[in-house]
Amino acid sequence: MNIDIPLKNLFGNLVLFLPMGLYATFFVKKLNRLAHFFISITGLLLLVEIIQIVTRRGSFDIDDYILNMLGALRKGLFAGRLGRNKGD
Repeated sequence: MNIDIPLKNLFGNLVLFLPMGLYATFFVKKLNRLAHFFISITGLLLLVEIIQIVTRRGSFDIDDYILNMLGALRKGLFAGRLGRNKGD
């Protein structure tokens, strides 16, 4: 097996939603709460996966969801915008 394919899949999915973790929490203040963030990003990720199924581009994989969520969560946490209370 060519090692390039799994590496591109891994890093591509991790990097794809990095900006979403920052922008979502920056523009929508309610998403600073972790539960709201997970629900919103999950909805967005499901929409992307459904579009892939309908257009027959790509595949619906649980690893895509997990890696994209980790990418978004990583950026949101590193930016210090997730998990903060309103008074912070």
